[in-house]
Amino acid sequence: MTGKLPMSLDDVPSSMIDIAEAFGFDVVEQLMANYGGLDVKFPTNPPEDHPVLQLLGDKRGREVCFFLSSANLYIPNSKQLQAQKSGNQHRVEVQRMVAEGMTTDQIALQLGLSVRHVRRLAQAKSAKKPDPNQLFLPFDD
Repeated sequence: MTGKLPMSLDDVPSSMIDIAEAFGFDVVEQLMANYGGLDVKFPTNPPEDHPVLQLLGDKRGREVCFFLSSANLYIPNSKQLQAQKSGNQHRVEVQRMVAEGMTTDQIALQLGLSVRHVRRLAQAKSAKKPDPNQLFLPFDD
């Protein structure tokens, strides 16, 4: 992990405090580092190949899933993880990935962005160059 992640309860986002108190900072750090910016579904009885079990291990992953019982939780991104690239680079990359047919969740996971930010970038208008065929009429004041 390269970004600065929470190290005390004061640093933990409010949506993750219960998880930190029940399972420790390491679980919060792992969730934020791997799923930051995503809505994660925590099934009561996850299948063996569920991503949370793969990340946290079978026993702990099942405990977290049971604790959050069928919740759909937005996992916040740490600010340092979000600031890896400039917004313009992300916009271009997101729009390219959308054109390739990737889903918002896939893009967010791959780039380490929130799904909300990916949606904003995907809908952002590209800075258009003036059309050389358009007539420009200078008006005198």
